[in-house]
Amino acid sequence: MFYLAYGSNLNLSDMKIRCPKARAVGNAVLNDYRLVFCGQDQASWLTVRPSKGEYVPVGIWEIEATDEAAMDIYEGYPELYDKTMMPISFRNETVDALIYIMNEGYEEAQPAPSYVDACMQGYRDFSMDNHILLKALRHCGYQI
Repeated sequence: MFYLAYGSNLNLSDMKIRCPKARAVGNAVLNDYRLVFCGQDQASWLTVRPSKGEYVPVGIWEIEATDEAAMDIYEGYPELYDKTMMPISFRNETVDALIYIMNEGYEEAQPAPSYVDACMQGYRDFSMDNHILLKALRHCGYQI
C-alpha cells in the first residue's frame, strides 16, 4: 500500500524507527490542498486542508499492514487524525494512497521547534523544496 507523507513522516530516520519495513519510493504533489499547522501552541502538527489552486509536496512510502498499525498510533487515529485513501498521480498513473488528515476543530497554532526540525529534515531527505513548509510556518506566526 502507498502512504502519503507531508510532515515529520518524511523524515527517513524517524520513519525507520516507527515503521521499519516502510520503503520510500518517490515524491508527488497533492493538488488543491494547502499545508497547515494545527493544534495548540507548542503542540501543533501538520495537516492538509482543501484549498483550490494550492498544492502540497508529498513523499510516498510503500508500507505494510504492521506499518499502518504503527502509524495509527503515532497519528493519534482516530481521535486526532482520520485516515482515508486518496488518488494521486505517481509514476505516470493514478494510484490510491493512504493519507492522514487532522480532524476538524483544531485551529492554526505554532509547532514545537523539534517538530519543525524533523519536518525540515524530511524535506531534505525527500529532496523537496521547503518553500511550502516555510509558508505554513509563516502563516501560523512561527519565527523562522
